[in-house]
Amino acid sequence: MPGPLALAGSGEFLPEMEATDRLLLDAALPAAGYALIVPTASALEPGMPEEWADRGIKHFRDRLGIPAQAALILDYEMADERFVPLVQAARLIYFSGGNPQHLVKSMGGSAFWAAVLARWHEGAALAGCSAGAMMLGEVLQNIVGRSAETPIALGVLPGISVIPHFDRIEQFRPGALAAVRERRPRGITLLGVDEVTAAICIDGAWSVSGRGKVLIVGDDGELTCSAGERLPLALPATAG
Repeated sequence: MPGPLALAGSGEFLPEMEATDRLLLDAALPAAGYALIVPTASALEPGMPEEWADRGIKHFRDRLGIPAQAALILDYEMADERFVPLVQAARLIYFSGGNPQHLVKSMGGSAFWAAVLARWHEGAALAGCSAGAMMLGEVLQNIVGRSAETPIALGVLPGISVIPHFDRIEQFRPGALAAVRERRPRGITLLGVDEVTAAICIDGAWSVSGRGKVLIVGDDGELTCSAGERLPLALPATAG
């Protein structure tokens, strides 16, 4: 069985996410190793990959007491074998937020992503926040574009589309909650994850961690779960 998995709605590297990150670290099969920060999603914003890398390293080092490193991958051309050795010694691999489509294009089919999947299958923890969480689903749910736009994600979670910042969507774009329900393709389950909250899978069981809630919208209806409650979701794909 792969290692623990987390889909965070926002809040990567904040003190409020310390308990969630500790759960992932404690459940990872490699008892030693570092946290590897991958800030690729923010690469279209000058200076931000370095900023997120610095925040992540300080978070894990100072709050959680484990060493941390960063893989400063900016695009697909950089997601090659040069960073694979960093993955092979990682206890947790964390993809921070930014632009989900850029992240998917940068990782899909790359040597780096293949190494990440292999390490996760060995028991290391895999976490994504905001765009990093969206990448792990089957499709990216576009809340601002045309209804026909359903870009493909990396498919670690078949049949799932992750929507982060779910409790603030209406503030970003009024009417967006109705739009995402209307545009949901049949057979795709929407996973709306609130800010500073995560859906986590440990030992095959999904639950909610953090201050908010997770909404599941599928063909059979809707279900909202709060912190500590189980989520009725399938296991992640073993092939990624």
